[in-house]
Amino acid sequence: MTIRDARPDEAARVYAITRSAFLEYAADVPPPSALFETEAEVVKELAASSHHALLAERDGKALGCVRYELDRRGLHFFRLAVLPSARRQGVAKALLARLEIVAQTHEKSRLWCHVRPKVSRNVALYESVGYALNGEDVMVRNGFVIPVGVMEKWI
Repeated sequence: MTIRDARPDEAARVYAITRSAFLEYAADVPPPSALFETEAEVVKELAASSHHALLAERDGKALGCVRYELDRRGLHFFRLAVLPSARRQGVAKALLARLEIVAQTHEKSRLWCHVRPKVSRNVALYESVGYALNGEDVMVRNGFVIPVGVMEKWI
């Protein structure tokens, strides 16, 4: 498996993987904001110099992706997504490991993301690679107030 930077012209791939991965949560109340974003928004985001994405591939086939931004607080990542057919094969952990390398390259010691605490398997994934649930937050997306936890790791 290879993990590489996604190019802005690959926004459609990033969008498709993300949508496919988050569809299983479509019936949640509220549904994930990932399902409300458009391909055009992802194109615009990846064209911005402050937003980046990584792609996980095997034999040229995209399996997963994650988006991130670097700021004064560290490396904030979001939309970690693995195709349903590629789950439980180490794709998410490989993407998280590459994020650590990116953070180190940019002299960032903190990686963090928001997670819905009720999705226990996501919390467990992050904890399995050294993240800790460190606080709560509230996000407002598409008219919904969503309680989220802050998962963070210091390297």
